[in-house]
Amino acid sequence: MGIFLAFGLHALLADALLVTSSSLPGLQRLTLGESISVERPGDVLVSAGGTFSAGFVPVGENAYGFSIWYTHALQKTVVWMANRDKPVNGKDSKLWLHNDGSLVLLSGGEGKVWELLETGNLVLTNRTGNVVWQSFASPTDTLLPGQTLTRNTMLLSKRAAGDYLSSHRLLRKRPRVQK
Repeated sequence: MGIFLAFGLHALLADALLVTSSSLPGLQRLTLGESISVERPGDVLVSAGGTFSAGFVPVGENAYGFSIWYTHALQKTVVWMANRDKPVNGKDSKLWLHNDGSLVLLSGGEGKVWELLETGNLVLTNRTGNVVWQSFASPTDTLLPGQTLTRNTMLLSKRAAGDYLSSHRLLRKRPRVQK
């Protein structure tokens, strides 16, 4: 029994892990022992229908964030970034699916196993397929269809076009005032 995923950031053990995508350009399959490297721009994972892609996006000089973006947008539209304020180095950084089933973002920390859904939601699932965590619960730049802004979540914008570090601008839901 394996876990189907598209990419990940934290370590998790599993019997077998498989990454699938569509026939679009990009990485078709990530198996045990393989990695996505900052140094190989073609290392991109694509959701099953091809709407979303995931990989490393430059956020500064020799600095990269692991991100989800719309595949076919005229300009790369990042909808979620994992390590926006702690980018990885442009040399030897990679997302690696270790032979023991753990998935590690080298030079940026460790993480859990994630799956990129066609909705743009990056989900962490356990061995039985139950969602343990999802990026929709931790939005950064964009609310996507099906995503909600609760009283415990907020949107935190990037500083400027091409500068993906967090800015001081945020959007959060106001609590209801009881009359």
